[in-house]
Amino acid sequence: MTSQQETIRKQYLAVFDGVAGKTVLADLYAKGRLMSPTFNTDPMRAAFNEGARSMALHIFNMLDTQGAKRAMAEQGDTQNG
Repeated sequence: MTSQQETIRKQYLAVFDGVAGKTVLADLYAKGRLMSPTFNTDPMRAAFNEGARSMALHIFNMLDTQGAKRAMAEQGDTQNG
């Protein structure tokens, strides 16, 4: 992970910190269809649902500090091995 990526990750954490940030995250969790299927018989609706899910996943992944530490460790293992 580059220093620029780490800076952006820290900014995500700052934005979503606090009560307002947690409320927005809860809304993104629901509206982003993270725990519901994105399938729809209308292919345009299915694509829209998947787009919403993709963005919500990106935001939650940016806030996953444990996942970031794992990714950095794996990069280190790959570079060293």
